[in-house]
Amino acid sequence: MLSVAGAPSQALTLDCDAAFHVPPTDFVGGAPMHYENEVAIEPADTPMAEVEARARNALVAKLCSGDARDACGALLARSKILLRGTGLGTARGGARGDGRATVCAMAGILAGDVAAWRASQVPHLRDHLLAALKEILPKKKRVAIDKIGDNGAAGGMRAEWLKGQLEAALSVYGATVVDVDPRWSGRGTPKGADRVLRGLILQRTDPVKQIPIIEVQLAAYDGAPFFTKKTAEPFEVSAGALPRGPTPVGEIQARGDVTVHVKTRADGNLCFGDRSSVFVTNGGTVELRARVFNIDADGNAIQLFPNADVKTDALPPGKTVSVADVEVRGDPDSTERYVVVAAPTVGELGRYATAGGDYCKLKKADAKAAAQGQGFTQPHVGHDSFRVLEASRCDGKAARKIEGTAESLEALPFCE
Repeated sequence: MLSVAGAPSQALTLDCDAAFHVPPTDFVGGAPMHYENEVAIEPADTPMAEVEARARNALVAKLCSGDARDACGALLARSKILLRGTGLGTARGGARGDGRATVCAMAGILAGDVAAWRASQVPHLRDHLLAALKEILPKKKRVAIDKIGDNGAAGGMRAEWLKGQLEAALSVYGATVVDVDPRWSGRGTPKGADRVLRGLILQRTDPVKQIPIIEVQLAAYDGAPFFTKKTAEPFEVSAGALPRGPTPVGEIQARGDVTVHVKTRADGNLCFGDRSSVFVTNGGTVELRARVFNIDADGNAIQLFPNADVKTDALPPGKTVSVADVEVRGDPDSTERYVVVAAPTVGELGRYATAGGDYCKLKKADAKAAAQGQGFTQPHVGHDSFRVLEASRCDGKAARKIEGTAESLEALPFCE
């Protein structure tokens, strides 16, 4: 049942020009109550009632994939305006970056209300999760959740939601959830964990009911130095009451003996300003020559390895190499992907054979193909990824804006 808590008690206004918008925190009985939220920003001559309606509709569209006239209607009815404000149009993006004055509104729904409503819409999810865990996981094990993929890459709001449901099911099952050691390279199992759990969300349309559904796949990994995989039978649930799926990206097909591991949160997400590390492992018995690329949300592809500090392009057999430390700069819902291509000889790297020993960027045609998951014909291909969460889902942290990204990219030479 949805609660009837009132509007937030803080007397705050919304800055339309802010790079990040974090909702106020209401208190009921002294306990903090957090809000799911969405902001609408429009030119200053837009009636505030219209701005508020757009904010409420955008919020429901983010939280609920179904039709607002049926399943999602309960959320729309419970949404309310948390903050209103004005701006000078000085921030980047949309109506905010053109110098025109703006008006804005933040709509919100208590996060606890959303969680209770969603549980009522997918009542058998816990049973499905417990059945899947029984297939792949001995009881009383220490489990680290690594990543959950969705629409071609790790992370997103649905992955965040599934991670929470999975943690609750693991507790009922008798397993102990442990945090992934930040120094873990993706090889073997993290310190303190007996198993690594990964998930995958595939969106489909029910052929009979013609409604959106998701298929959930879970896999447990154990063993050292490399993983042994055990996969549970997939199950399906209605997607109508779930968060909006992330923007799809071209899927990259992994093959051969190389893997990439990017340190992220347990659901495959990171927040603006987070720091992460990228590791590449050669799981085979033959030394390989490699190139590692970062494909960003704008379709740019940058070679990270080899570079000026790591001149060699060799991946020794059975070894893991740290190839990059990165600071997250993407916009909310953006995707960052890391791809390794490798072969026994440089000549077998194909179009990437001549990429030199320093940072460089792929030409536009090659970068576009890479962003679509195409052009990777080498015998060994591995990839990993993360998505960027909006600031309000990042413990209220308002990271500083990082300047100079475009300028730094422009200064890089092409990989030739």
